[in-house]
Amino acid sequence: MTVSTATARVSYVGNGVTTVFPVPFPFIQEDYLIVLRVNATTLDSTTLTLNSGGANGYTVQGAGDASGSVTVVTAPTASELLTVVRSVPATQEADFVSNDPFPAETFEDGLDKLTMIVGQAVSDVNRALKLFEGDIDGSGRYDANANRIVDLADGVNPSDAATVGQLIGAGSGNFIQPYTGSVTRTMQDKVRETVSITDFGGNGNDAADNAAIFALAEAAGVERIYLPDGTYYTTGAASSLGKHYYGPGKIRTSGGDNTPGRFTWQTVRPDSGTGTGYERFFSADLSAVDASYQISASNRTTLTEEYFAPETSHILSVFDNRSGYSGTTSRLTVIAALGATSATLNSADGLSIGDTIGFNDGTDGITNIRVLTNVAGNVISWTDPLIAPAPYAVGYRITLGKRTMQSMAHLELQHRGGGDGYIHLMRVEASYTGTAGQDNTYFRSTAGMDGGDMVASTDGVYMTGREITFDGVTYDIAVAADVRTFLRNDATGALEATWIGNIHNSSGTQPADVSHAVAGKWNCVIDASRADLTSNGGCVLGMAVDQYLYWGNTATPGLLYTSWSDILGPYKFGYSNSRAAFAFDGAPISGDTLHVAPATVASAAIGYVASGVYTPTLTNGVNVAASTAYECHWTRVGKVVTVSGQVGIDPTAGATLTELGVSLPIASAFSAGRQLGGVAASEGAASLSARVTADIANDRASIAYTNTADVAARDWSFTFQYLVV
Repeated sequence: MTVSTATARVSYVGNGVTTVFPVPFPFIQEDYLIVLRVNATTLDSTTLTLNSGGANGYTVQGAGDASGSVTVVTAPTASELLTVVRSVPATQEADFVSNDPFPAETFEDGLDKLTMIVGQAVSDVNRALKLFEGDIDGSGRYDANANRIVDLADGVNPSDAATVGQLIGAGSGNFIQPYTGSVTRTMQDKVRETVSITDFGGNGNDAADNAAIFALAEAAGVERIYLPDGTYYTTGAASSLGKHYYGPGKIRTSGGDNTPGRFTWQTVRPDSGTGTGYERFFSADLSAVDASYQISASNRTTLTEEYFAPETSHILSVFDNRSGYSGTTSRLTVIAALGATSATLNSADGLSIGDTIGFNDGTDGITNIRVLTNVAGNVISWTDPLIAPAPYAVGYRITLGKRTMQSMAHLELQHRGGGDGYIHLMRVEASYTGTAGQDNTYFRSTAGMDGGDMVASTDGVYMTGREITFDGVTYDIAVAADVRTFLRNDATGALEATWIGNIHNSSGTQPADVSHAVAGKWNCVIDASRADLTSNGGCVLGMAVDQYLYWGNTATPGLLYTSWSDILGPYKFGYSNSRAAFAFDGAPISGDTLHVAPATVASAAIGYVASGVYTPTLTNGVNVAASTAYECHWTRVGKVVTVSGQVGIDPTAGATLTELGVSLPIASAFSAGRQLGGVAASEGAASLSARVTADIANDRASIAYTNTADVAARDWSFTFQYLVV
């Protein structure tokens, strides 16, 4: 026979009925065929038995012909394949005897067998794992033609192929870190260290509903779930997302809320920590917290080493901001009138034709937005005339847009619960023990909540250490911009320690202008009424000599100064070293506080400058038949009181010692007569005078004189001074 095809195998899909299958290629003997029943899914196979009547038996028809068939006992099912393979043994059984007639039939059979063996080999080679056709020296890659390789042993060496078992955990592990002591692990174990939303089938196309996916993730026994890049839409509520989601992706709810890749809605309080100190912090449930702990034991090693070493910082971040707009381009130097189509500026630098500008009052309000049609020197022009709120005064601002703000960190707290809510909650525990030579607290260590430097590298920079706006909108709220509580229990001063609320140290070559500036509406600037200052003299404001309080300044209301001298008014008060006294310069002292009732300034311990009027109580003494009291005047400076006025005295007899007692406007406990002294004179009798001294027994003034023969009732003018004791 002839062998006209190299085909040596054929497969048929079963149907559970057919039992006879054609063999479309020649085969010499029945046993040169191998018949296999193959699972179409797993490709596991069973070899059938020739001429067996069992379930796995088969018979062959057409041996020696151009084609034939096989008949199986059991029809393959729809999930099975029936494969017939020609397998010719590589043997040569013909024996040619010399000088015998040429055995053409035997020779042809031998050629047929060899051809089948070659075709069989070609078929096996074609089915083998081979190098690509373009390979010429064996250094290329093998092509499995998208087929599986089965019965592969686990890889051992780094260049060995890995089995699926090694990758998913079966068999020995195959992942190991390149470090001493590293253990071998399975790839399955390794990749399970991180759980992703895509492990549950998450889709980040911002369209597919991931509600069921998130439900699976929430039910999983992990707390942190990674979000790959993308937007994971869900019809579920954000409150159902109690895990800690992190990564470059974000979550979008059906309500329109967008959450970042770092998101947790904690509906259940996490477990608290136990123990004390850091153990209490780090033994708590920190699954939704970015927690870290670093111990720095490094020291400065040279005298010239930097004060601040970034490599020893626990968190280091650098933000190089090169964008933003200051909100003000120029200012008007001439009034911009209603209806104007041009304006004169202090500078048109940075402005060009086609720019859109507006007029700004220093807040977010921008009015009369116009497109520039011309820029000539410092004059800008536009087409549409200005409308109200023009006119704009000199100094009004021209802007290309609202002031922008770039931040290195943006933190936002929505405090909807009770108690306290803080953006930052910090604690510093200072426990450095100084050396014997560090006998001053300032020689030792500094512990602080905030610290750092702000360094300008060009003119015109405006730097603020902290700038906060408290906006009550329309609600009745309380605001305390800065609350600091001092719990001092040791004031021995052994280490020259002082407790100070604020230190503003100006140490440049030029003085800073203002330490504290207050603008806007206030009920009180400094309130010390709640302070207990009894322990050290009651000091509210400490000042050195030749330091003064100024009044009557002409500063323009607002936050900005045109000059620091704006705050220096024409009137000042302070202790003058050159005068060795308190100086009141620029205006006289006056006011209601200088004319108060005597009882208000009756204390003997504190000095006053005060004055007033009173009608004294008169006590008729020796030789006084009657007396009349009139309104008198008094002035107190410190502890000395000056009194002047008139009284009427009607003596009983002439040429007799006469004495009248006069009450004091401010009480005094006299111990000597000389603590009060003065004179009195009669208006109706020439050369009639009296002395005024202290009545020690009754703590009052005593007017005494020796009467002449005149016994008429007369008015006496008097003046005396006394000491408040």
